[in-house]
Amino acid sequence: MSLHMSIAEPHHPLEVPLRGNEEPTLAVRIEHVDYQYAGQERAVLSDITLHAVAGERLGILGPNGGGKSTLL
Repeated sequence: MSLHMSIAEPHHPLEVPLRGNEEPTLAVRIEHVDYQYAGQERAVLSDITLHAVAGERLGILGPNGGGKSTLL
């Protein structure tokens, strides 16, 4: 089995704006992510974009086999 993974550096990274002595906020951002399991014909995730900030609650809904667990 051969796996190919790549993570591209952003073309134009953005500075995180801070106010005064404020500490940076922890967050995760993914943009335009596709994922396909080896040996499968179609992607389980396609063009997924997500931004979540520390402490934020996020609900992920979808049908069985829709890629919710793969996203995590």
